[in-house]
Amino acid sequence: MSLYYEAASVLEQASQAGGGSLKSHVYSGRDNNTKLNSSPKQIYALISESTKWSLVLRDVIERSKLLHLEKKLTPTLALLLVHDLLLANRGIAATSAHPLRVSVERSKARLKAEFVRERTKRGFATLEAFRAHVNGAAANAAASSPVEDVKSGSVVPTTTAQDFHLRWARVNTIKTTTETQLKTTFSKYTRVQEITSLLDTPPQLTISSSPESQGQKTPSLLLYLDRNIPDLLAFPPNTDLTRLAAYEKGELILQDKASCFPAYLLDPHRSCIGDIMDTCAAPGNKTSHLAALLLSPPPPPPQSPLLAAATSSSGSVRADDPSSSASSTRHEQKRGKKRRIWAIERDADRATSLTKMVSLAGASGIVTIKPRQDFLRLDPLAPEWSNVGALLLDPSCSGSGMVSRDEVLPRVFLPSRNPQDQKTTTSSLRSKSRRKPTTKAAQTTSIDLHPKSEPAREETLLSYSPTRLESLSAFQLRLLLHAFRFPNARRITYSTCSIHAEENEQVIVKALASSIAASVGWRTLYRHEQVSGLREWPIRGDAAAVVMAATSVDQSDVDQQLRSAGLEQIAEACIRCDRTSGQGTMGFFVAAFVRDGDGIASVEPLTRPACSSPDATDSSPSHVSDVQAQQDADEEEWQGFDDDDDD
Repeated sequence: MSLYYEAASVLEQASQAGGGSLKSHVYSGRDNNTKLNSSPKQIYALISESTKWSLVLRDVIERSKLLHLEKKLTPTLALLLVHDLLLANRGIAATSAHPLRVSVERSKARLKAEFVRERTKRGFATLEAFRAHVNGAAANAAASSPVEDVKSGSVVPTTTAQDFHLRWARVNTIKTTTETQLKTTFSKYTRVQEITSLLDTPPQLTISSSPESQGQKTPSLLLYLDRNIPDLLAFPPNTDLTRLAAYEKGELILQDKASCFPAYLLDPHRSCIGDIMDTCAAPGNKTSHLAALLLSPPPPPPQSPLLAAATSSSGSVRADDPSSSASSTRHEQKRGKKRRIWAIERDADRATSLTKMVSLAGASGIVTIKPRQDFLRLDPLAPEWSNVGALLLDPSCSGSGMVSRDEVLPRVFLPSRNPQDQKTTTSSLRSKSRRKPTTKAAQTTSIDLHPKSEPAREETLLSYSPTRLESLSAFQLRLLLHAFRFPNARRITYSTCSIHAEENEQVIVKALASSIAASVGWRTLYRHEQVSGLREWPIRGDAAAVVMAATSVDQSDVDQQLRSAGLEQIAEACIRCDRTSGQGTMGFFVAAFVRDGDGIASVEPLTRPACSSPDATDSSPSHVSDVQAQQDADEEEWQGFDDDDDD
């Protein structure tokens, strides 16, 4: 039963610490250096969901007089417990005789009645509609500061269209088609023709005209078929897809649009003849995308530019150019060997999650997972990798472009009690023999986890110092140069979810200026050579950053490798996603390399772990939490398993 005590403790201590993100407080234990008995993911999920509903639950708890009746409950514990009682599928996670559960369930009927009253007062006929509204408000809050209207019940913050991060879902073509999903799962959804229709229509509610719910508010059901990435759908931020049968069966995979760029840019049908290696594969979104692209039939040449973004004969929305995929297929048939995807993952736990996802996606037949394998320790000349023709490199990074539920620190609305009752702390129910001193957090009616004196976006765990960025950049370059050494590789994609030039254009320029690139003929995949969906993507690399990076490398290398290509052309070859561009994506960077030569680069002994932080000397708790939080944030993209699977 430590879950609720520990979650309450995290909230209270975070308010007293006055800084850092919620995720950093959960994972680092930096406030008290205490090891958590409960799963950090469970604690984080409980706090995230409870704070999302706190404005509603505060009124429910106050009107039910729960804190007046149960004087040993703190406001924070009451919020967490009542959330699970009313909104969690399994109710309160405790035995029926546990004092916490008993204390809350004594008021169960009153709490449920007050919750129904809150829902109907706000005009929602069903819990599903109410949940969609609250989820939408929380999604908006991740991009702006919420408007506090304490007694009216309004939780919709002020925001702009450019701030919205859409909900993206990729149709898993290994198991289904986009046409099938549009006719079944999304048959009641309205398809909009422009993405701005989702951005200009923030999470909202429409008035239903059906006889059974005349005048009631119901969630608007909108979707957009993406024109850049095949089989990708976009939804307003308030859309909950995790309850769909197609999601549970692995027919839909929740994946940000930007995260789809690396596999699609690699273009496995045309990019190479041979196997593909996903070098840091967990949690598996990009791996499963590679498998879907490789197993799907090559797209037919479009008849016109308009049809390039229209429904193909298979029902999938394609954005491809006239391809030479038929030629690639002929080569494949001539070689008579089935291509495979090698999924490399150093961390054993993440490899387990990767295995589950690959299996659910139906890709086990083509994906070979190599757990406990460090990419930097692989020998490129080993016979096992002799058929590797392409590599997808998505290394650890600062994560500065990611859109996370935790990025804007939550405001928690706590229920109040009578002044004479404000003498209890979270630990009161733990010990009947001793009273703990009253904590400041237990007496206040709200917890603001980011003080107004500190900009929240600059104080989260995703902020990195110049020294840290330099270390990351050197590590990422080392990984990329190691990928250059695979003798039969012909294409590589390099990507990060970072907005920093140090991790992006700087790495690209230094790689191009390397002796390895010169000896075997690696260069960038120019914009005009890219698949049309990404060739037409408007946001390109930072030209100024490319020029600045070129001045930092050896001048002879610049003359030999970079000047011939043209710095502007290198910048145009790079692709960026900007979370404020109105495209509904997170911040992201990707570039591809192709190989013109046939030389074999020398292989140096490399020992640093590939999918962990490069700063091996930094073992501080905050450093460890940064790595763990970054890995967990990656896993948030796909949520296909029950909480029990995380234990």
